[in-house]
Amino acid sequence: TMLLNARRIPKPPGAIQMILLAIEDITDRCSAEETLKRVNIELESYAWSVSHDLKGPIGAASMALDIITATLEKVKVPREKAEKLKKIITAGQGNLRTANSIITNLLALAEAGGPQDTSPVDVQETIDMVLANNTEMIEEKGTTVEVVSPLGQVVASPTQIYQLFANLIVNSIKHSESENPIIEISSLGTEGTTHRFLVRDNGQGIPEEILGDLFTPFVKAHSDGSGIGLLTVERIVKTCGGEIRAYNDNGACFEFDLRDSCQK
Repeated sequence: TMLLNARRIPKPPGAIQMILLAIEDITDRCSAEETLKRVNIELESYAWSVSHDLKGPIGAASMALDIITATLEKVKVPREKAEKLKKIITAGQGNLRTANSIITNLLALAEAGGPQDTSPVDVQETIDMVLANNTEMIEEKGTTVEVVSPLGQVVASPTQIYQLFANLIVNSIKHSESENPIIEISSLGTEGTTHRFLVRDNGQGIPEEILGDLFTPFVKAHSDGSGIGLLTVERIVKTCGGEIRAYNDNGACFEFDLRDSCQK
């Protein structure tokens, strides 16, 4: 594949007009782009397949543990033995939840770079949906979520915008150790078709030793994380033509911009 560039060379009055032609072989570049697209499609397909293949057995195992727990309440088992069994069951259920979370995050990561239908997305409505879907956790942690400025609309994939804010908000809810946890979400303004946002909390912040590698696969700020959620966030932001940076300022801060996509 050849790319032709033409540039008019300035000339003095009366001189012959000169045009500079440059021919560039971009075969390798096109091939690389096509390969990347194919890999993304294959990754998404593989993630869906693995997700469905693994979620079934995980769900069945979780249900089996629930049945065992219910059975223990009905049969006569020595108290000491019953307590030991309950601890084992609780640990098993926790591991299954972790496995399910990792699978869900891997699927979200694969989807983040894939083709998506876009439309005007009301960011406030998206955040309201995230909060409604996590009401129990918010109440348990006593977290206050504040929107400190109008957030407007972004032309993007509604699913990806939900994943983006859900990852950031839920991450802050889960890991804040503040006595009165607060999450602030604000718009830092719009320039043309680019919208800038800030999500911050008043927790302990991000450990300095991993701050520069926070969006690297499987780098975790907390021992119970998957190391995939923030990678998904970064991939979505880049899919939306933007950049994201993390820093500490009396808590963890995530500042990012999103560029309106062409509607599909």
